[in-house]
Amino acid sequence: ITDGDRVLQLGFVRRKILPGLVLGSTFPYASLMGDRALLPASLSSVRDALSRHGISSLEIALTGEGLAWAKNACPALLDLPRHYSPARHVIHLASYPDVDAYLIALDPRVRWSIRKANRMNVAIRPAEIGELPRIQQLYRQTMQEKGAPTLYGSERFGLIMDRLRPHGLGDVYVAESGGRCIGMAAVVTGKQSAHLIQVAVPRAYRSLRASDALVFHAIAKSIRSGRKFFDFMASSPGDTGVAEYKRKWLSQEEPLRYILVTAKPTRSRIINLLRWARHRI
Repeated sequence: ITDGDRVLQLGFVRRKILPGLVLGSTFPYASLMGDRALLPASLSSVRDALSRHGISSLEIALTGEGLAWAKNACPALLDLPRHYSPARHVIHLASYPDVDAYLIALDPRVRWSIRKANRMNVAIRPAEIGELPRIQQLYRQTMQEKGAPTLYGSERFGLIMDRLRPHGLGDVYVAESGGRCIGMAAVVTGKQSAHLIQVAVPRAYRSLRASDALVFHAIAKSIRSGRKFFDFMASSPGDTGVAEYKRKWLSQEEPLRYILVTAKPTRSRIINLLRWARHRI
């Protein structure tokens, strides 16, 4: 979107929900870039562009200062399905001058867990492309043990490693013990924030505290790289166990709202119906 010297770019991931149902999602894989004040006045052009590319709707997730801007600049665009009221959990890394300061601030039980992983010789390292089948297996097994669906294929993790890693925009890590991969974590990063996309450690390896080792490794790297926020992503209000796990890392709960730009209203209603059905299930 351009207006003289002013430029706004919308970067997003094109997500195929079902044949004919395509969603554009900016969070956390991209964001509004440039002069965002151009968005409210350019909605017709944005809708036309989305429609030409078969995208039913574009969701731009906002929190913090971005949400405050949207409430003032385009309140009519803010939307949230009534059946789903997510919140995200964010660590404000600027509160900790270095990794040691953050570690000291953690609950002693969390520090003990991190130390136990070290005592059990759990090592964290970047994953290799050839390990994608094992990474996907760890993710799938963990989801099955939780009774949750396996929503993503190995392509998701492969793209982070192949496309984002070379530019410092994300990575996939594995936890290793005794020469065997026992857990994985995927992180997508921006200039100021790191977003924890996935952590997966099957039940058989949880006594080694590999999950805590993976999360702490990602947080520590974010602090050392000078990022201001570490984002655990959205949680459903009813998922108290996941929310408590995120809070133990000194994260703060923030509301998550969307700017919603609808290009194909009927198809967008179908997407929301599918979400409602999934939530009920």
